[in-house]
Amino acid sequence: DKLHALYRCDIRNCSEPVSLTNGQITGSDNYVGAKIGYACNVGFTLIGARERICRDIGEWSGQTPLCLVSNLATPLHYCNFDDITSLFCSRWTQATDDDLNWDSQTGPTQSEGTGPNWDHTLSTVYGGYVYIEASNRIPKQKARLVSPLLTMNSDRVCLVFFTYMYGSSMGNLSVFMNTSGTFNSIESNFLTSLRGDQGQIWKQVFLVLQTDHRPFTITFEGSVGNGYMSDIAIDDIIIGDCSDFKPLALLGGLPETTDCSFDSGICQFVQDRRDNIDWYLNTGRTATIETGPDCDPYDCLNGQYLYIESSRPHMMGNRARLRTPILRATGRRCLSFYYHMYGQHIGSLTVRSINAISGTQEILFTASGDQGNRWHSKHVDFESTEAYEVTFDGTVGQSYKGDIAIDRISVTLGRCTASLQFDCNFEHDLCGWMNAPQPGDTLDWIRHTGETDSPDTGPTSDRTSPDGYYLYVESSRTIVGDSARLVSPMVTGSQSGHCLLFWYHMYGESSGNFTVSRQTAIGQDEVLWNLVGNQGNQWHSRYINITNTGSHNFNIIFEATMVGFMGDVAIDDISIQNSLCGS
Repeated sequence: DKLHALYRCDIRNCSEPVSLTNGQITGSDNYVGAKIGYACNVGFTLIGARERICRDIGEWSGQTPLCLVSNLATPLHYCNFDDITSLFCSRWTQATDDDLNWDSQTGPTQSEGTGPNWDHTLSTVYGGYVYIEASNRIPKQKARLVSPLLTMNSDRVCLVFFTYMYGSSMGNLSVFMNTSGTFNSIESNFLTSLRGDQGQIWKQVFLVLQTDHRPFTITFEGSVGNGYMSDIAIDDIIIGDCSDFKPLALLGGLPETTDCSFDSGICQFVQDRRDNIDWYLNTGRTATIETGPDCDPYDCLNGQYLYIESSRPHMMGNRARLRTPILRATGRRCLSFYYHMYGQHIGSLTVRSINAISGTQEILFTASGDQGNRWHSKHVDFESTEAYEVTFDGTVGQSYKGDIAIDRISVTLGRCTASLQFDCNFEHDLCGWMNAPQPGDTLDWIRHTGETDSPDTGPTSDRTSPDGYYLYVESSRTIVGDSARLVSPMVTGSQSGHCLLFWYHMYGESSGNFTVSRQTAIGQDEVLWNLVGNQGNQWHSRYINITNTGSHNFNIIFEATMVGFMGDVAIDDISIQNSLCGS
């Protein structure tokens, strides 16, 4: 029996292969070891494996290939690096002004713990790909691979490629498009960048290019990380008319969600090439008085956000567009973001969903004019049936008092209503949170604006706005041990865990005890976090991972316990996300 299992003697066949649209399959056998071939009709190019083998696990090697339109009207450029005798598809070239070369490879790379074991096209050790060998290299050394000069007649040109970036000391991969005929890494030519370990997978990257019908080249620039576990590989590069790329968008390699706080850069978001100005990363205040935010909405000291600068040389009507990564769509989505529009001559902010295949657009949100000196939270439900991107257009107003800022952009699965009850700034009500009934506690959390009633304790205002609201417990006329418990709506348990984020204020010489707990459906409390004593006259943020809930629902409890009359405790901006913090 052990020998039988070892050699899988019971597996004799693979399933019937999926038919090839706009092409034919040769070979009718499906026993283990049998081969089938693929060919496309005239006017189409085969993308993927020309041959697949029935493996001894009962599965065909690789994936079913595709036949994409390719003719004089809609040319298609494809390179899979499988022809070892024709290095880099005959037309791609190594740059001469970099530090290293991209190497052609089949099978695994030289080092364990990094690089792929096989190519993407065939998913076997016989298929080819190119990679940067990181062993015996100096960190940040670069290798650039340059495409031939390409001319596309299409209004919308797309680039798809697959990259393998696995290793504990992984470096960076950047992609540039140049229309001048020579390489230039200036920001206007930058398309995207991936940094650090991306996992043991061939990761699909889908980009919409803006060529304006001019000839262009694509450059892949790999940068070595801080150790030998930094092999970077690329394979299956496809460039063509976006309208023909729908099958590529359905392969399943595109992400369904995105989330960026901009605290570590712009993630894989992209600055548009056809606008007049860019969105700038910033910490703290913008450069102009009486416009723009004072700081990041979540981390005032170190947090970063994006904004458009309305001072000269920028002029009225100048536009900056930020684009999310291309996302896969299979239903309803929730777009969430923060925006800040404060100033006498604020222009406009417009958010759109753009179909990556057809280019059709839908306006999801628009605002113009002064919206007050505060961050606003926005949630928008939308739906897309094909791959799409979300764009943020900021337009400069009449004068320099027109800085517009955005932050914490995310797209999540499902309707926004599923998460709105757990994303509350208390501006209008308690969002379904409620004070625990007596005798569970002796005090209540109070919704309040401005200073608390007692001097030398409590906040002077809401965390983000002088006119905003928060919750607090008044410590005057209390006795030691009095407590107030705030209970969340019921949270649905999840195997992936949750992230609880909130802001708190504990200022006063007799500040007491502040506890955050998870309460099970049968009323048992599990302490998640606890803090005691004076924390200074400022708002603090806190992230807490909630794990091991399985499918069991629960509530979150905020409890403040008093020890004196100068111990007001306040909370604001609570959110509970359906994933672990930072995931």
